[in-house]
Amino acid sequence: MKRTTFLSISLNIIFLLTLLQTNAQNKDQLFQVGTVNALLAGAYDGIMETEELHSSGNFGLGTFDKLDGEMIVYEGNIYQVRYDGKVIKNDVPALTPFAAVVNFNSDEHFEISSIDSFENLVKVLSNKIENRNLPSAVEINGTFEYVKVRSVPAQKKPYPTLAEAAKEESVFEYENIEGTLIGFFMPEYFKSFNVPGLHVHFLSLDEMKGGHLLDLKLKKGISEIDILNEFYVYLPDDSDHFKNLDLNKDRSEELENVER
Repeated sequence: MKRTTFLSISLNIIFLLTLLQTNAQNKDQLFQVGTVNALLAGAYDGIMETEELHSSGNFGLGTFDKLDGEMIVYEGNIYQVRYDGKVIKNDVPALTPFAAVVNFNSDEHFEISSIDSFENLVKVLSNKIENRNLPSAVEINGTFEYVKVRSVPAQKKPYPTLAEAAKEESVFEYENIEGTLIGFFMPEYFKSFNVPGLHVHFLSLDEMKGGHLLDLKLKKGISEIDILNEFYVYLPDDSDHFKNLDLNKDRSEELENVER
């Protein structure tokens, strides 16, 4: 065998092994842009291109530059639920100030039914997730008797806090609808970085309706859970706004009001 051929084969093997190792490392990694405390304080300027975010995960949620609507990342697509309720799929590249994504790989699978509120869904998932000290990605496909979702409009500088911006939210209610809940169940100690507890967005089966989930009545569904043990956070290093934010303030009460 010629030396050049042998070298070429060796390099290809090394490349493939490195690629497999990288994929294995990223399989249970939560990749996040920004922090929820910064978002609560009004850090709405996008700090990462959605294309770059997309390369780090095929499942997740977030928002867009200037807080322009709700983001859903599902099955390799990025959806924007605008303030008017319109759902845009794979639009032109955009920026995000806050998002969390994973390469979803189910660890747990179970059926759920007759869930009559968001609070009861939280209880069911709490009982099903074995290790709640680790973050989990949650996917629920099902038939819903009722879904209540919201979206928010793009903000103008000087940016208000998220609690103030949420007062302008649009709320949409749908009945007898099929769709998917996409999101995360986070440990309480994550509260400075992400939303503790259950945070999910809804996307209808026809991809025409969606938003941040406020409440629901679930007839029946299938839940998939991906337990995550790696956490990577991307933070801006050249933002005067971010640099001057008070991120030591406890904004738990604000977050609870915004989420529900």
